[in-house]
Amino acid sequence: MYQKLGFGRQSNTKSTLVLMIVSLVMLVAVPLLQLHRVLTTLDLNLNMSLAQREQAQENVVRPIWEEDWTMDWTEPCTFYERGTGPDRKSVGPLPVILMALGRSGSSITWSTMSALTGERNIAWEETGGNENTSALFFDSLESNQLAFHNWTLQRLCHIQQHRTDVSINAGIAGFQWKPYEYAVEGLKAIGKSVDPKVKVVYLTRNPLDRRISNLHHALSKQAQQELPAHCEADDVECKKLFSAVANSGVTLPIGKELIRWLNTDANHVSTIKANLEEARVEYLHVQYEKLYASDGADQWMKIFRFLGVGPMEDLTMDDVRASFDLAVTHSKGRNESVSNFIEVEKTLKGTKFEYLLFE
Repeated sequence: MYQKLGFGRQSNTKSTLVLMIVSLVMLVAVPLLQLHRVLTTLDLNLNMSLAQREQAQENVVRPIWEEDWTMDWTEPCTFYERGTGPDRKSVGPLPVILMALGRSGSSITWSTMSALTGERNIAWEETGGNENTSALFFDSLESNQLAFHNWTLQRLCHIQQHRTDVSINAGIAGFQWKPYEYAVEGLKAIGKSVDPKVKVVYLTRNPLDRRISNLHHALSKQAQQELPAHCEADDVECKKLFSAVANSGVTLPIGKELIRWLNTDANHVSTIKANLEEARVEYLHVQYEKLYASDGADQWMKIFRFLGVGPMEDLTMDDVRASFDLAVTHSKGRNESVSNFIEVEKTLKGTKFEYLLFE
């Protein structure tokens, strides 16, 4: 699985030729992209609307082509001294990676974590937002002669030092990693890092709910009412749109197809954990349901104790919700969201996945 520099898959002749062409294009594109980055990031600040931030993520921060692989990422970079902010002797945000699949609540989770640890900032999907862009990202590591085996540390350092929305007052700074593919050398670099110690928060969500969310977005596209990725907490119209889509039931696979898919998902989670442990990465596995559907804030305090920054005691869910800048849009039960819930329930009853019906 980890071939050729430990970054990705073995390349055949055709893909190698494509990657060579990509590298040549990058030599021309990089200077233009650097200018683009300067102009566009002038407007990147915490006061921008959610729509502007999502547009910025679409247009400004993209693996391979945009700011994260321009020349300055190859420049030497030194982290701030270890610490959690200006109220301590040492300063600077802690380097953190949030690992999660799509529709797992990663954006609101990072936004809340950063807000409660110092200053709110954004964690872009540095390694790609889906399987295709993830494959392009890791292929680029193989072909780009400026890539580092410790690309994870390079990116974290430059985010901490140079991102315009990350100040020295922030408690954490980092990026989202959608774990469609893995780069063993990047994981090993994290595991070996001591000063600073890089922390990974691995967020998972009930796979049935992820699938429901993806299907709702697909239905909205068919109805030409495409949902935004998220709603701002005070955006009533956006939340109404989400609610309307949620009222249209979706159909999940049943029988052997559902069991096969859930087994694949479970194996994926096990593989991620095994790779993190093998690389000796210090990570914490947290569940979406315990973060957002619990009466208490124990799971949030568990995160902050793991990070060593943020409210570690006496935190309430009222405190957590007060920090939300994005809306949580999972109000309906599965029996209401899924048109064929009875068939799904029959499929899962008596199996190791039965608990997913009630989680």
